[in-house]
Amino acid sequence: SSSTYQHLWQIAPMIKSLDLSGNVMKTLPAEMMEFTKLKNLALSRCYIQRSRDMSTLPMLTNLRLDHNDFESHTLAPLPICLFKLDLSSNHFKEFPMEGLGALSLLVELKLTKNRITNLYGISCMESLELLVLDDNKLAGLPEELGALAHLRSLSVRRNLIGKTDPEQDGGQSINLAVFVATDLVAIDLDGNPLALSDVQAMDGVDDFMDRRKKVKDKSFSGGAATDMGVFGLE
Repeated sequence: SSSTYQHLWQIAPMIKSLDLSGNVMKTLPAEMMEFTKLKNLALSRCYIQRSRDMSTLPMLTNLRLDHNDFESHTLAPLPICLFKLDLSSNHFKEFPMEGLGALSLLVELKLTKNRITNLYGISCMESLELLVLDDNKLAGLPEELGALAHLRSLSVRRNLIGKTDPEQDGGQSINLAVFVATDLVAIDLDGNPLALSDVQAMDGVDDFMDRRKKVKDKSFSGGAATDMGVFGLE
C-alpha cells in the first residue's frame, strides 16, 4: 500500500537489507536512492522495465533483479561496489554494458534465461569469479572472456555452442584464451550441440585440465573428476 511505502521511504537511511520481490513497480522508484546504508536488495518478479542510475548507493554489495523485463538499453548503471548480481530471466539480447560497465569489483554474475547472442564488453568485469550464462543463444565463447583472469567457474548450459564458431571464421567455439588465460577450473557445457570429443580436441584444453587437476589434488577429496563430469557432456 502507499502508506507502507511512505513509511519505508522515511526509514530508508536505516535499512541494510530489503526484499521488495513480487511488488509491481515497472520503473524503479526515485526513493530507492535514499537507501544509503543498504547492503542487500532483492527486486525479483517486479515487472521492472527500466531502472535508475544506482551507482551512488555506496554500500550495496548483493543485488537481485531477476525475473523482470529489462532489455540491454534499459538497465541503468548499477552500484560500483556490487559483489553479487542476479539478472536472470530478463530480455537481454547482448551483454548489458550500459548497466554493468563500471562493476570492476563484481565476483558473481548470473544471466540465466535471457536471449544473449554475444558478450561484447564483458572484459570490464576484471574481478569476476563465477559466471552463469545458461539458457541463452551463445554460439561460442570469445577471446574477450580470457580477460577475466580470476574466472573460476563458468556455466553455459543449453546454448548454441557447437564445435566451431561461425563468428570466429569457423575457429573452435571456445577460444584458446578461455582455457589458458583464466583461473577456470569448472565449465558446464551440458545441452549444447557439442560432443565431449570436440572439447577434448580444442587448443588450450590441456592447460585447463592440468590446472583443474592441481586444484583437485590440493583438496582432501583428492583425485580428478572424469572428463565427462568436467564438461557436462557425454
